Amino acid sequence: AWCKEWKLTLNPGKCETCFFSTDVKEAKWSPSIYINGKLLEHNPTPMLLGVTYDRTLSFSTHVEETVKAANKKLKILAKLSYSDWGADKFELSRIYQGIVRTKMEYSTSGWQPWVSATQMNKLEVVQNKGLRLITGQTKSTPVKALRLEAGTVSYSTISQRNTLISYEKAARLPRGHPRRELLEAPVPKRNKRNSWRSTGQQLTKLLPDCSADRAPIPLPSRPPWSPKGTY
Repeated sequence: AWCKEWKLTLNPGKCETCFFSTDVKEAKWSPSIYINGKLLEHNPTPMLLGVTYDRTLSFSTHVEETVKAANKKLKILAKLSYSDWGADKFELSRIYQGIVRTKMEYSTSGWQPWVSATQMNKLEVVQNKGLRLITGQTKSTPVKALRLEAGTVSYSTISQRNTLISYEKAARLPRGHPRRELLEAPVPKRNKRNSWRSTGQQLTKLLPDCSADRAPIPLPSRPPWSPKGTY
């Protein structure tokens, strides 16, 4: 009705529906939405801004696609890691961070806090493959030794760092900012699953007491969500 009033035409062929719920039984429901009498196609795994969602927000499909894309990039690293003419450890580490970890960390705080330990381990395996290429160690080398030689930590620790940084940035934004509102006015939890907010709260408790004195992050100009003359 709003589109008709403002003379806008929706294209049903470019629209799709999905329903999200952390309740497994509830997530099976499929909505029936029509535009101009045409039923919109239901997509259980839609993609939004490069992240693939699923009905229960487990992000298992996105993890699989991320692992697949990262493994392709590891082939480039493998070609550059020959012992006789390949790049040295420092260069290989920079290349790994630039072409492999960027694939794994895209929009990381938006989906990684939700994934299970099993899904996180798949990302961990990708990093272990990369570390073996960087260090030239064999498959029998302990993972802890790989991380020590490469000067890095587990990928789950990297993921927690990214989540905590995102959480703390949201806490330092001005009141009224959408990210801060999402942090301070959450929808009540229905189960014990982790999320960006709950994971951030748990990690914040591990910080020193002085970290509670957060310095605000100033915005460079009037926020687009505020009326003119109010900022």
